[in-house]
Amino acid sequence: MGAKPSKSSDGRFSRSMDSNHHDNISRNRNKKRNRLRAVLTPSKKKKSITTAIATENRFSTPSACTTEHELSNDKISENRVATTAISTNLNNVSEANNSAQFDVQSTTSSSFSKLPTPSSGPYYDPLKSKRSRRIKSPSVLGSNGINTKHLSIISTNAISDIGLYSNRSNISSAAWTTLSNDPFSQIEASTSAFTEITDQSTISRKSLYPVKESFVQPASSSSPPSYLLDQFFNLHNNNESNFVNVISTQDILNMLNTYPQHSHTIIKEAYQKAQQHNEPFDWSHLYHALEQYTSLPTNKDKSVAIVYLAKCLIYGLGVTADVKHGISLLKSHSSCETMYALGHCYLDGLHVDKKQIQGDVDKKAAFECFKTASEYEPTNDSTLFTVAEAQCTLARMLFQGEGTDQNTPEALNYLQKSAENNNMYAQFLIGVHHERGMDIAQDLEKAKEYYKKSAQQGFPDAQAALGNRLIVEHDYAQGVGWLEKAVQKGNSRAHVQLGILYDKGEGVPQNNDMALLHYKAAVENANHAAQYILGLVYYFGRLGRQKNHKEAIRLIKQSAMSGFPHAQRVLGQLYQQGNVISPQEMSGTASTAIDSRQRTKKNERETIRWYKRAAAGKDVPAMGLLGKCYENGFGVDIDLEKALAFYAKASEIDSPYVYNVQIDQALLLQKMAQHTEAFRIYRNILERGDPIRDKQSIQTAQLSVARYHLCRDIDGIQYNPVLAHKMLTKLVETTNNPHAHYWLGSIYDEGIPELFGIDRQKAFQHFMIAAEGGDNDATFLVAYMMSNHVIPLKGPADAFPWYQKAAIKGHPMSIHSLGLCYYKGIGQEDNKPNLEVALEWFQKSSRLGVHESMSYMARIYLQFMVANNNICQTELAQQNLAKAIQCLTSASERNDTYAQRELGKIYLTGKGPTPDLNIAVDLLTKAAAKNDAEAIAFLGDCYHKGTGVERNLNIAVEHYLRAATLRYPYAYSATAELYYEIGNMTLAYDYYLLASKETKITHNKTGMTARMMVARLALGYIPAAQKNPQVLEELFAANKAVSPEVAFGMLSELAIQHQFPDAFQPLGCCFLNGTGTEVNVFQAVFWFRKSAEEFNDSIAYFNLADLYGSGFVDGISADIHLALSYLEKSAELGYAEAQYRMGMIYLHGEYGVQVDKRKAASWFKLAESKSHSESIWMLSQMAGTLNDYVLELQYQKKAASLGHVVSMRVIGQKYLEQLDAPFLNVLVQREYLEEALKYLHLAGDAGDTESLITLGKAYNNCTKTKIKFSAVTSQTGYLPTPSSNTYSSSLCGDEQQEDEEAESRFQCEEDEKNLAIQCFERASHLGDINATVYAAEAWYEQKQYAAALEYFEKAASQGNVLARFFCARYLIEGYGGIKLNPEKGFQELLICAKELNCIHAFNTLGQCYENGIGIAKNDQLAYEWYIRAAEITHDAEAYYRIAQMYAQGRIPPSSGSNKDIEAARFYDLTVNANPDSHGMSCYYLGLYYLKGIPKDESSDEFLLPPDTCMSIEYLRTASDLKVLEAMLQLGALFLNEDFSVEEQEEGFQRLQMAAELGLREAQFELGLFYHRGKEVSVEKGNEDCQNDDEEEEDEYIIIPQDFEKAYDLFCRSAAQRHPTAAYYLGIYYQHGIFVPPDPTIALEQYEIAVALFERYENAPYRWQAEYNLARILHNDIESRTRAYELFQATHQHAPEEFKFLSEIMIARYHLHGWADVAVQAEEAAATLIQFAQNESFGFRVYLDVAQCFENGLGVKQNHFQAFHWYGEVLSKAHTMFEQQQDIFPMMFLDEDVEDDEAVAMYKLADFYRKGIVVDVDTKKANDLYRLAASKGNHAAQEHISFMLERTTLYD
Repeated sequence: MGAKPSKSSDGRFSRSMDSNHHDNISRNRNKKRNRLRAVLTPSKKKKSITTAIATENRFSTPSACTTEHELSNDKISENRVATTAISTNLNNVSEANNSAQFDVQSTTSSSFSKLPTPSSGPYYDPLKSKRSRRIKSPSVLGSNGINTKHLSIISTNAISDIGLYSNRSNISSAAWTTLSNDPFSQIEASTSAFTEITDQSTISRKSLYPVKESFVQPASSSSPPSYLLDQFFNLHNNNESNFVNVISTQDILNMLNTYPQHSHTIIKEAYQKAQQHNEPFDWSHLYHALEQYTSLPTNKDKSVAIVYLAKCLIYGLGVTADVKHGISLLKSHSSCETMYALGHCYLDGLHVDKKQIQGDVDKKAAFECFKTASEYEPTNDSTLFTVAEAQCTLARMLFQGEGTDQNTPEALNYLQKSAENNNMYAQFLIGVHHERGMDIAQDLEKAKEYYKKSAQQGFPDAQAALGNRLIVEHDYAQGVGWLEKAVQKGNSRAHVQLGILYDKGEGVPQNNDMALLHYKAAVENANHAAQYILGLVYYFGRLGRQKNHKEAIRLIKQSAMSGFPHAQRVLGQLYQQGNVISPQEMSGTASTAIDSRQRTKKNERETIRWYKRAAAGKDVPAMGLLGKCYENGFGVDIDLEKALAFYAKASEIDSPYVYNVQIDQALLLQKMAQHTEAFRIYRNILERGDPIRDKQSIQTAQLSVARYHLCRDIDGIQYNPVLAHKMLTKLVETTNNPHAHYWLGSIYDEGIPELFGIDRQKAFQHFMIAAEGGDNDATFLVAYMMSNHVIPLKGPADAFPWYQKAAIKGHPMSIHSLGLCYYKGIGQEDNKPNLEVALEWFQKSSRLGVHESMSYMARIYLQFMVANNNICQTELAQQNLAKAIQCLTSASERNDTYAQRELGKIYLTGKGPTPDLNIAVDLLTKAAAKNDAEAIAFLGDCYHKGTGVERNLNIAVEHYLRAATLRYPYAYSATAELYYEIGNMTLAYDYYLLASKETKITHNKTGMTARMMVARLALGYIPAAQKNPQVLEELFAANKAVSPEVAFGMLSELAIQHQFPDAFQPLGCCFLNGTGTEVNVFQAVFWFRKSAEEFNDSIAYFNLADLYGSGFVDGISADIHLALSYLEKSAELGYAEAQYRMGMIYLHGEYGVQVDKRKAASWFKLAESKSHSESIWMLSQMAGTLNDYVLELQYQKKAASLGHVVSMRVIGQKYLEQLDAPFLNVLVQREYLEEALKYLHLAGDAGDTESLITLGKAYNNCTKTKIKFSAVTSQTGYLPTPSSNTYSSSLCGDEQQEDEEAESRFQCEEDEKNLAIQCFERASHLGDINATVYAAEAWYEQKQYAAALEYFEKAASQGNVLARFFCARYLIEGYGGIKLNPEKGFQELLICAKELNCIHAFNTLGQCYENGIGIAKNDQLAYEWYIRAAEITHDAEAYYRIAQMYAQGRIPPSSGSNKDIEAARFYDLTVNANPDSHGMSCYYLGLYYLKGIPKDESSDEFLLPPDTCMSIEYLRTASDLKVLEAMLQLGALFLNEDFSVEEQEEGFQRLQMAAELGLREAQFELGLFYHRGKEVSVEKGNEDCQNDDEEEEDEYIIIPQDFEKAYDLFCRSAAQRHPTAAYYLGIYYQHGIFVPPDPTIALEQYEIAVALFERYENAPYRWQAEYNLARILHNDIESRTRAYELFQATHQHAPEEFKFLSEIMIARYHLHGWADVAVQAEEAAATLIQFAQNESFGFRVYLDVAQCFENGLGVKQNHFQAFHWYGEVLSKAHTMFEQQQDIFPMMFLDEDVEDDEAVAMYKLADFYRKGIVVDVDTKKANDLYRLAASKGNHAAQEHISFMLERTTLYD
């Protein structure tokens, strides 16, 4: 925040001058100031009151309010009354006088480097776009791909899309924020120059009434501090007096006695004399005089003397210091003056030499002292003045809430009283309040009145303020007069105001010297506004002074650091421009060597810091500058929202440039695409702007509004080109605005349909006018239209000077275009390019953001590089290459297509930097995305060869063909090569043919190669066709190839006319084979030898070897030696096929050559280096014979990588075989499997059926899935037998994970099986019959019977027996959509079994006989076929069927045997026959071992004794095999019997799993366990137990009681029609267990249960369901008939011990005759009375019996008996009910016991109230009524209500 200014103090004791102060203000400066004062002071100046007063410069005012007059002229306080901002802008200063103008956006090397140089035009144009423009005419410069920068006015796109509102216009809005040499240009004429210029900010209460700080006595002072009331006397005694000339005790006393009425003046003057002399002698005399004067009883008015005497005691002036005595003296003599002085002691504390000598500050006590002082009645001038001062101080404290609560009205009241008491400070402050409208209504007349009162008393601040008001009212004579008076008293504000008047010649003659003198006087008094203004004077060299930047910056910096906002903003501008000389530079440079205009580097951080401080002081230009900084990223990160906020804040402040701010705000809104708001602001400017003051802003707004009306598709803004044209035309006519001309030209240039036709001549005229008026964009367009021949007789050469003109003014695209002119020689002598000059212009335009220039710079550098290489200047060439790469890099970063492509090629080839394929591909991809044909082709080559990307031929072809459509001449050739490589000769031919027709490459190697390949493909002369002639079948079948004759002609032309060497060998083949010509062996030999001998053609040598080695060619006799020599030569030249042949000759000893495996291996290795797959395969075979299996595998892998199918298959099979190797971990297994699948797939893709079958088998066996999940299954089984108490927790924790794994495994298996089918089908389609059967079986396993049948029938038609068997089964089962024909299927099975000995048919035949399918049922024959299947194939299913037949007694056991024993034996055989066991067989064996097999039904002897352990083992196995019944059985067994905790937990888990898998019985059983809960007792170890025989037990919860889970399980089971589950759901809804009670749902569930129970004869819960259903129906009178029937059914089905329940209900029905049953009252009553005698359940009928006796139902009426049984209900029913809870099922406990008690209470209350069989007892009756009512008895409640109604207030 800069240096903090010192503050004046208005405490009771002022500062004296210290040595530091004298050092800061030297004698020279005092002399200079005195001379200046002499010049400024009128000659007839009145003498001041006293010399002491006039020269006093060490003391402050006693006023409570800080004002300028409080300080001496040596050091004006910097804590000023704040004022509003001063502007530093000057729009009217000419360019010549403003050579040092620094715009925020001005300089090219500027504060905003991103912004262009401004033009000389005075208007801000927001509408010039830098986006490209659609031009219909051809451009001379257009071939370079550079677009012009002219906006199309006809746009259907969003305004943001066409780049309409770019901030890169050549008209800047920054003029109002420009550093100007006129500091007053933004001051409104109607405002006060004083308040607008001399104050720092708007006057606030805080600035007027600062919180007082404790006064600190300067440490270096040798004289004591002055008393605060000193200034009181200075101000009060306006008449001249000189009572005291010398200081002696007697003289002072004499004066006091002589003039008692002036005692306060005499004492004050004596004190000042002592202070001036500052001698102990003088202080001693003063003290003694005061002491004697106050001690005289005759002196009544001695308050002032007491005050000064106390001060001497406190500070030791003439006496030893005694603070306590001094304070005590003040307290003991209460008066107005002493209370005021004491208040200041409390307010500030007492300090000497910076040490506090009085206690802590007590502002509350101070406030009370001042208040007491203010309440005194004035008796003399001293008291009056002190009262006024106290009132003023109280006002300040109340305003600030200092020592009391803040209270503005009371503060104003005290201030008004003080002013009325003639206090000049209060009068001045009241004037300020009225002028500013602070806390009271603004009243300028009253303000002037109070200023005048204060000014007439000589208060300089008031004089300055009054002068200012008069100046504002144009009363210059009086205003200047008062300012002169204030100046005489050293008021710096008056100096500033007079300086401004003389500076501007306003009210006084203009006078530079006088203005400068006043400014300097104010500066000497540390006036910050003056520092700022004088700084600008020196900076710009105004007022006849030379520029002195050093002094200017010093003054501006001083003003800024003191908080003056305008100076802070200007200082920021200087830092932005680099004009501030740093202290370090100052100290490091001799002062004489510092130039007055020296600059330093820009400092962005300081710039922003000072802008922010200025903005905080409400400096509007600073806010605008900050907005631009955030908008353009100067010194801060770009933040458009913050920028907008600063503009918005600035625009809210009432200032002369509010519309300038709004222009910037609107421009930014446009940039942010907030067009509606921007448009609103422009409209606001047009509506409210002042035509004279805001001329520039209005013109800009008019332009913007007009341009908006030219744009479509902007919400809220009407597209109105007619209005836009009208506005622009008006602007042109009234202002000749060049930018309006520009836009009118744009309208005519492009036209607006149906409104304005295209008129390029008129457009050119407007552009020309705009260009001549300084519109640089128009200048560029003039050049552009010329260069594109839009203007007749004009061309690029004519455009050159216009481009040059615009370029000189900094137009970026013109600079670039000028570079293009030099680059192409346009406008140059002899049209010769000038690359050096072009490079310079391109460099300039690139710095201005024209990114295309970078690519042209690269072109030039690359041309320089080529030139350097040509003259062998390698180093210089490398430098130019490096520069080119740098330019290409920069341009590519800016998305330049040429640069991206060329730089990508450089990175691809590594000619410059280190090759980086990733970067290369990325750059080529970017260029290709913009349809650069060459880049697309190169990118296609990357995908073709796998360079920097994964090889992808499809993508490569796409890129090649895309490049071809863009007319890249080499694209078709590259495409053809790709298809040739992959063996697609048809497409290769097509694209070679297209390439051969490309005229641009006709005579180069690529074009001739294309023609040669067309001929070779047409003739079949390609190596691939020699190995596999089928590769050309499609081409020849399409009949698209040229004829052999044409092909021969093409080869002849290439070989003979063009001497193309690659055509020699195929031409020889034509002569050899007579293709396209007659056979001519000698010509063939000629061309072979020519190719071989002249060009070392290895293939030609190979052809010659064939010719001489075969001996079958007429005219060429066999010559083995010569053939071998040719073959060896071909091999030596690297022809792989020749090398392979040589290897085979040496390996097998052919042609008389001795076997030499070493040489064979050598030739194979040479061929291997050429990737000859057969040679590599032979090397693998040779390695295998040497048992080098590692090398063998390496060769096989290499051969496989080259497409050798046998190698692929062999490798895959080897890896599959290794999966069965012992001790192979899972990771290795996975690796081997992946390798196996990879190679088998490759072989299969090549058409190898054996590999496809191997793959299918691997997938069908789920090999991949097994290995994937082997790690999991090896660690934990499906349900392992628990071995510890951790079983349940681990199982529960992993249950979800196991489910997820099971689901994942199932999905993996399904995927593998689908892959198996695909492999089998592919092999089948290739003709493999076994694969056909495999495919059918795989489909059958997937239950896709139709697909399976298709393949079975296919295989059966080819004689496959197994397929025929399956076809027979399909006839039986009707699978696959085949018509069901069991008889035919059975006959086919018999044929398969008997004639074709198909063992698979045995089991199926057994099933046919067992189930009567296609033949009559015959268990014996079924048994025989099952036996044959079991004996021959050990078919587990056959064993199981036999066991089932024995168990069901369908076949007799052998003599002396038991059917169950036989069944168990075959179940056991089933288990042993299946390696994975057999779930159902284990389950049945578990049941057999659980119950045993008795000898007979009545015998206790067992053929198979029960064996629980064996039973559990079998049940566990079955459970693990997902037999749900086994899970249920095992769970019930463990949970219902006495098993260990671990086993019971296992049972719980088994039962839980069966329930989850959907077994309804398991769901019900588990729900029942959750309903009841399951706990077991476990022994508790207790070391402290004294009795070893005693064991402690803990309850261990196996299954917690959980009604929610029970409910859920009952629901799931009931959904599967489980009757008991439905019954329990009824209970839950009836009794509200877990769910809210709902009789309707309960009734529904009971009905379902009852209906389901009817299917079971002895269902245990049937009677309970019937009873509960009856109870619910009983509550509905209309349903009681049905209820009665159900009660009767309950009685029929219930056990004996529970029949009483239905009997009770039936008795009640007969007692009351409900449901129209016969009334049998006596029998029913007798039954109920009999039941009542039963102690177990008699409580249920106590109420019935009581009611019988009371009402005489079935018995004689007997109130005694009734009273007795009602009493029994209360005394026994509830107790008996609680006792029965452990006896009766829960569902019968919820009887209406409480209802019975309530009825009984009510009846007994009636008995007591009426005195029936008992004495009347009203209290007991009322108690019983209340109890009955509380239990819900309605009769009791009604009785109580009735009684309350009859109760009166008296009762």
